[in-house]
Amino acid sequence: MTDPAALTPRTAPRSLPPTPRRWSIALLVLAFLLPELAPAAVAASRPLPQAVAAGPAAIAGKAKTKAKKKPRKVPRRRVAHRVVARKTVVLAPKVHKAAAPAAADTPEPDPETDVVEDLPGAVGAPQGPATPAELTQILRGAPGRPLAVALIVDAATGEVVLDLDAGKTVYPASVAKLFTTAAILRSWPADKELVTELRASPTVQGRAEQVAVVGSGDPTLKVQDLVVFAEALKKQGVARIGRLIVDGTVFDDRSPRGFDEKQTDAAFRAPVGGFQVEGSTVAVVVRPGAQVGDPPRVDVTPACGKAVVIRNEARTVKGRANGASVGMHSAGRQTEVVIKGAVGVNGRLVGSGRRRVADATYFAAGVWRAVLEERGIAVDGETVFTKASAELPVVATRKSPTLQKIVTVTNKTSHNGYAETLFKLTAVAHGHAPATAETAEASARKALDGLGIRWEAVKLGNGSGLYHANQVTCRAVVDLLRGMAKDSTGANYRQSMAIGGVDGTLRGRLHGAMKGRVQAKTGTLDDVVGLAGYLQAPDRNYVFAMFFNRVKGSAGPLRATQDRVLRRLSGQ
Repeated sequence: MTDPAALTPRTAPRSLPPTPRRWSIALLVLAFLLPELAPAAVAASRPLPQAVAAGPAAIAGKAKTKAKKKPRKVPRRRVAHRVVARKTVVLAPKVHKAAAPAAADTPEPDPETDVVEDLPGAVGAPQGPATPAELTQILRGAPGRPLAVALIVDAATGEVVLDLDAGKTVYPASVAKLFTTAAILRSWPADKELVTELRASPTVQGRAEQVAVVGSGDPTLKVQDLVVFAEALKKQGVARIGRLIVDGTVFDDRSPRGFDEKQTDAAFRAPVGGFQVEGSTVAVVVRPGAQVGDPPRVDVTPACGKAVVIRNEARTVKGRANGASVGMHSAGRQTEVVIKGAVGVNGRLVGSGRRRVADATYFAAGVWRAVLEERGIAVDGETVFTKASAELPVVATRKSPTLQKIVTVTNKTSHNGYAETLFKLTAVAHGHAPATAETAEASARKALDGLGIRWEAVKLGNGSGLYHANQVTCRAVVDLLRGMAKDSTGANYRQSMAIGGVDGTLRGRLHGAMKGRVQAKTGTLDDVVGLAGYLQAPDRNYVFAMFFNRVKGSAGPLRATQDRVLRRLSGQ
């Protein structure tokens, strides 16, 4: 109980201390409800000692030797959104629960790592069926009042449950990956593997005149795979290569359309290539120099030779200062790393995290050459980028995970690099090599023929949905989802999506009674929040697409709004 005498008039609580009468009434009510409290209630109904009846202030006055207690602030009971370190948490009154684990750490997801965590108590008791008017009010009343569009239909009959400007053109963000993954699953078998080949001419006195690596667009290649290739050459007795060929001609070398809208060096904007390794990203670490005045030491991982050029403008200074910055820029096919600022001689290292490189194939070639040289295989001349001769004998191969596994990573974790690779592989599957953005879009549309998609105003500028190269309507997205549900590849397609409250980008959402009921693809940009997929409600199943465009502020409350719609469809 807060002591009003210890508070200033501005901070004193509005309510007065409980009087003896109030205590008596309260306890008599409890006695009626709980008979075992009757004796206490009777005792409480008798007059209280003067000091007690006067309240806490009188007690404090008699016990002057005791220090006055500071007023305890009583937290307000409310539901609010708290954004901490890119995580939005829905808080409920007097409920405490450990935060849901973050989405699985992936090579490079797009900016969808915010989590909306539904804690028990945030949702009321089950309610009646949702009406279109109620769902419309929920969406249009979203925080910040962004543009809201949606289409929700019965999965079995196609009956429209909600049409909120479903024909309006919007930016889909990563929901565009639903088109990309559906197209590749309808173009190639789910168990198909991408094969990268190592070819070499016969070894003569430790020298192979030609060695070629032939890329297949495999986005899962790692440095260790190239080490295996180098060891295969050593077993052939190769100590020197006359002409090193890198064949990435299955794709063109242009960046995906729309990727240049922002000049960030973030890894989620990395390019793709016919021969690519480590997601076309590097990590840069800056350490203090040996002594004050020296330039800091800079390490780039993986080693990639001339593919990355370092411009070190920083200096080592006294103390523990840590003011170094790492920037990366395109310099033709090379990537320039610029280090500026100061690093304390006694300071800690500065890490950049993963950063994109300028050219995927050129970078992979640099990594391949560095691996060869590290294992004692010398290379004459410069690396040659061209199509390899089919007559060169195959020395070793590397098979990728199945197409189904790549599609699953793409959709569950919203992996941009995988999506852009699958987009161009769709063109390859339809006979276009080198694949381009234009042939990829045409091939994706062809692959999705027969699904009943209303293509009006739809644009598939790239495969990932990054930035504003893509445009869709809710009608087209729902048409795609309904068509794939009836397709022979539909089960594989649906299994690739994130499951609400379970995994992927929906791991931190739709908990409680909603757990496992939603399979969907999320989409997030600075000004876009999207969600589309399948909902298994207790009484019927739904197919849905919901988008917010012209978003200003945090995506978390808007995701919570979309989740609220799904809960209402489930009678919650």
